[in-house]
Order: sequence, then structure tokens, then C-alpha cells
Amino acid sequence: MRELIGLFLGFLSLVLSIATICSPYMRVATVVGSLITTNNFYENLWQSCAEDATGVSNCLQFDTVFAVPDYVQACRAFMFISILLKLSGSVCAALSATSSRFAHSHHGCTRGLAMSAAVMYLVGGLCCFTAISWYAYQITFEFYDPFFRGIKYEFGSALYLGWTAGTMALIGGSCFCCAYLKKKQATRRDG
Repeated sequence: MRELIGLFLGFLSLVLSIATICSPYMRVATVVGSLITTNNFYENLWQSCAEDATGVSNCLQFDTVFAVPDYVQACRAFMFISILLKLSGSVCAALSATSSRFAHSHHGCTRGLAMSAAVMYLVGGLCCFTAISWYAYQITFEFYDPFFRGIKYEFGSALYLGWTAGTMALIGGSCFCCAYLKKKQATRRDG
């Protein structure tokens, strides 16, 4: 049962991580001049967008890697690593699940797959937390910096999705750790 819960949470974490990097709302800002000149600004790891009071949006893609700040490049890398680890963890988790035919025919391999899934989910969750928290730190730093002259952004909804994805990956990895330890104790009792 723990493995199925871990698989569900890990896969949901994978989906939320993908939704996080696809969402344009990692950071948002509203600049109010008057009712007519209100502008909404929002950014993610790939683009910066502006929306005027009429609802027309214009987005500017970050064309080159060299024009993007270092922390954005690092956050991109951490999110991609997180997604790859969660995807690999989901494959290992599906193979080690107790309802899988593969798991029943290869008992010695099941524990290894469960531990691999646990490690991949845990490291993937930590990578996701690192990327999202670093991005949030930068938003907070710029918001409270009195010498920062740009737009003062606030947290967008995608950051909360990312933190949720990281939490679910850590819980899913913990479920697989518990399943691994339970199988290891059962093997010791039998042997």
C-alpha cells in the first residue's frame, strides 16, 4: 500500500513540476497608474509578459542563454533534473509496485527498485525545492532592496505549485523508503 501511495504522490509531483515550468506566473506584478494605464507583468523561466488594462498580452521570450540571469539558468537546470529524476523514479516505482507482475517474478529486484525510486523521488524533490526557493529568494531580495530600480515582483501561483510538487516528491520518496525497510525486515525474518 505504501508503494502505491508513493507512486501516486511521485507521479503527481512529476505532473505538478511540469505544470510549474509551463506556467507563465512564477512572479507577478501590477503597476497602477490609473484605471486606464494599469499593467500586469508576469514572468517564468522562459519569458516575460505584460498585459494592459484591455487584456492584451505581449510576451518576450528569453532568446539567448547569455541574456538570462545566472539564477534563472540554475533554476532551469534544477527543474529539468528534478523532472528527469521524478520520471525515472516513477518508472522504478511502477516496476516495484506490489501489483506488478515484474515485482512478483523478481523478488530480489523489487527492493532495489523501491530504493531507487525512493532516492530518485527524494533527490528530485530536493532539486525542485532548490530551484523554486532560489527563485523565490531572488524575488524577495529584489522586492525589499531599496536600490533595485526594476519592477518589484511578488510570488506567482507557479511557485506554490513547485513547492507542492517538491513536498509530494519527498513524501512519495519517504513512502518508498518505508516500503524498502519493511521488505528488508521481512527478508531477514524469512531468511
